[in-house]
Amino acid sequence: MIGPEFKPAFDGLRVIDLTQGLAGPYCAMLMAQNGADVVKVEPPEGDWSRRLGVPAGPDRSAAYV
Repeated sequence: MIGPEFKPAFDGLRVIDLTQGLAGPYCAMLMAQNGADVVKVEPPEGDWSRRLGVPAGPDRSAAYV
């Protein structure tokens, strides 16, 4: 049961995500969903996994849809 006293597991934690690909960003997403403040840092050309698969739209990849 979730009440007013409920705090997510990673509440108050700041994470710097330097990962690329699928597994690292997925882990960062899970941490964010559990209360962490996640800051993703990418190279200027972006994460290499953005170029995988059929584009789903501008600045998107099918891997993230």
